[in-house]
Amino acid sequence: MSHTEVFDRTVYDRLVAELGADDAAEALSVFLADTAGKLARLSADGLDRMTARREAHAIKSSSATFGFLELSRLAREMEQGAEQMSPERLHASVQELQRAFLPISRLAEATRPADIREFSK
Repeated sequence: MSHTEVFDRTVYDRLVAELGADDAAEALSVFLADTAGKLARLSADGLDRMTARREAHAIKSSSATFGFLELSRLAREMEQGAEQMSPERLHASVQELQRAFLPISRLAEATRPADIREFSK
């Protein structure tokens, strides 16, 4: 998968244009912390399908806001399919989300626009 499919820089640039660089960086920091918490809840033993759908919906929407297309796509798939997924498939879907979030989480310590440029290369 290309970087373009993982991260759409133009989406983030529009957000920066609307909010300003500092506010966009702050919003990104909140997104990173919030998404890490959602992934932790999804990884918990005894995950129910309603929680999976709710958390996946939130991840889908917020990741799309920042241009993280792969994470948004995977979350959409989980949201739409959680009701029918076997426990094993649901667990695998959570693992896919975690793998997609890993490179994004590198931004937790570096949320300046220049650092975003480096991520998108």
